[in-house]
Amino acid sequence: MTGQDAEQTLKILAQGEASPQFIKSLLAQASIDGATPQVLEYFLSSNIDHF
Repeated sequence: MTGQDAEQTLKILAQGEASPQFIKSLLAQASIDGATPQVLEYFLSSNIDHF
């Protein structure tokens, strides 16, 4: 997953009503799939309401 992928994912999540459990699972799967620390940090530091 790239930074651009992460940004697109956050835009999609902001349009819906993703539960905290869903987002937790998404981050866990991204980590397992080899997302870079920078991408994970982007997710964790982003304000989903901004999108």
